[in-house]
Amino acid sequence: MSTLSAAAPARGYRPALALRHLGLGAIAPREAMREGLAAGIGERGRLLVMALFALVLGLIDPETRALGRSALANALDDRSRTEGLMFLSAGALVIGLALWIAYWAAACVALACCRRGWSRESLGRARSVVALSAWFSLLPTAAVKVLALAILPAAMIAADPPSLFSSIEIAMLIPFFAACLIAAFGIGPGRAALAAILVNGGLYLLLVIFSFVAPSQ
Repeated sequence: MSTLSAAAPARGYRPALALRHLGLGAIAPREAMREGLAAGIGERGRLLVMALFALVLGLIDPETRALGRSALANALDDRSRTEGLMFLSAGALVIGLALWIAYWAAACVALACCRRGWSRESLGRARSVVALSAWFSLLPTAAVKVLALAILPAAMIAADPPSLFSSIEIAMLIPFFAACLIAAFGIGPGRAALAAILVNGGLYLLLVIFSFVAPSQ
């Protein structure tokens, strides 16, 4: 009886590899990106690390935490439980949908900048760049945001852009995004840096515009 199937290594972006990449990705993102692609990261893995990235940064942000506590308190209150649960569900749905749209938009823009042609494989690689660059940047970004909470004036800390605090993750993401593009598509550092700035800066600009045009109530 053959033992090849039993001995074959498990494919996919396993939790052990993801945890290892929190450290390795922060200091050697190109190497971690190659490992992630070699492991065969799928859509579930990409979306999971993106969700964890957003969750951790949301928990660090004091205004986001306050909104979450308020919604949870309403959901636990007998008199407003239905309204609170609806608010929590709607909030989670909106945030999740916005994150998914941003994820796909960033992948498409990055692939267009790389000029590597449109195919299922290349688009999958671009989505892996978006997800894994965020994951690799998580620890450095969290450290900088915690430090910013300690030293920045309260007026510079806000959940809604434009604010210095809300722009930290964008600035921190750019070098990781560029490094992952280089590893995934073999493009030059200049083009990778330009693509990273266009993608992450463009998403933040859209968020800023939305914050100005969205109704206040």
